[in-house]
Amino acid sequence: MSEASFKSRMRKKVIERGVYAEAGYTPYSTGKPDHYYEGHRGVLWVEYKWIPRKNPCTFDEDKVLEESQKRWIRRARNNGVRVWTAVGRGGKVVDVYWFGNYSREYVYHRLTEDGLADAISFQTGRSR
Repeated sequence: MSEASFKSRMRKKVIERGVYAEAGYTPYSTGKPDHYYEGHRGVLWVEYKWIPRKNPCTFDEDKVLEESQKRWIRRARNNGVRVWTAVGRGGKVVDVYWFGNYSREYVYHRLTEDGLADAISFQTGRSR
């Protein structure tokens, strides 16, 4: 399993739920999260990371994200844009992190891949 296959699998699962999905990577845009999702309830950016099961760790923004990614995500959050970081760990389990609406702390949930696709669909709604 690789990060690329994890991202591809998640994108397909989200599209199956009727959400517009677009890959965010271009060689000219450093730091931008991997995927953009949009529906009638709003938009959501998701940065996907893959950590093999043999390398368990707790989420540490400094270890998981590159400096350009941290800057992009902080700027977006400060402008009211929803951005999640989804860390795949093998076994179809995903740890999802985002900044809470009223705190400077990360909110954390452990979901299955289908659970994450459902959560993204719930946040964005179906595309029109």
